[in-house]
Amino acid sequence: MHGVIAMKLKPGPKPKAGERYPSGKLKPNQPTEGWSPTHIRRAMDNAFITAGLPAMGDQIKLMLMKKEITPRQASAAIHYAYVIGRRARVVDEAPRRHVKSPAYDQGYRAVSDIDIERLRAVDPEAADKVEAKIAAEKRDILRKYELVVSAIPKFPMIAKSVVDHLCLDDKPVHWEYLDTLRIILDRIAKAMKIEETEDSAPAKPAPAAQDDAGLYGMAAVEALERHFEQRGATITEYDVMSAKRGQWRRIWACGHTADGEVVEHHIDIEVHGMLGAALERRLVMFAESKGWKRRAQ
Repeated sequence: MHGVIAMKLKPGPKPKAGERYPSGKLKPNQPTEGWSPTHIRRAMDNAFITAGLPAMGDQIKLMLMKKEITPRQASAAIHYAYVIGRRARVVDEAPRRHVKSPAYDQGYRAVSDIDIERLRAVDPEAADKVEAKIAAEKRDILRKYELVVSAIPKFPMIAKSVVDHLCLDDKPVHWEYLDTLRIILDRIAKAMKIEETEDSAPAKPAPAAQDDAGLYGMAAVEALERHFEQRGATITEYDVMSAKRGQWRRIWACGHTADGEVVEHHIDIEVHGMLGAALERRLVMFAESKGWKRRAQ
């Protein structure tokens, strides 16, 4: 008598979730359990490429999506990187960057690269026209370079580094420098005559005096911090006050070294045209962001 041998089959893989074709085959690129960060990132990349913005670097794009900068400021960042990239191509002493933003790279590659001498040997008249065109292009590049660079204040020195960090190197900007970044991008946008869109325009544009207050305020706080760091001291308290009959604002700090030595220092900033109250608010804001405690009144 022949017996029947029962075999226990191993369960197969569970069918994957997702949209399928009529044949039952799973459609490609379908997330199985919601949208992962990778899927979202790809969707946004495709959206910007479809919109014709391949020059928008990852960090500019990310800041725009997080609404840390406006479309006008993002446009200014791209314009700045593009202009700096073009200038790097026509000026030999301009530094080459190994890590660079897409906009910088596009600007670098956009400059005409024609062997004039070889063309002249074939067609002298055409060579003259091309040479004149390249010369005009170079003048335009240098003019726009001076335009965007003049929009960046020389003080504080970190101002240009913050903009280059984002626009040229495609690196994230620390939250402490976001206000400074926005101010400078607005200045670049103004210099490049980039208009704000209706849906992204700020409710109330900040006056130039308040822009200056932010830049000078941050520079003073950082200079004060460096003074204490160079002496191995820790700031324990600070204060902001008027000086020289209200024509200056003073930020003062006190601290001590590990040996118990007391260190005091202050920095005076001339108001000249800036709103004194705006400067004072900025000084307090930047000092508080460092974790400093204001002296009890």
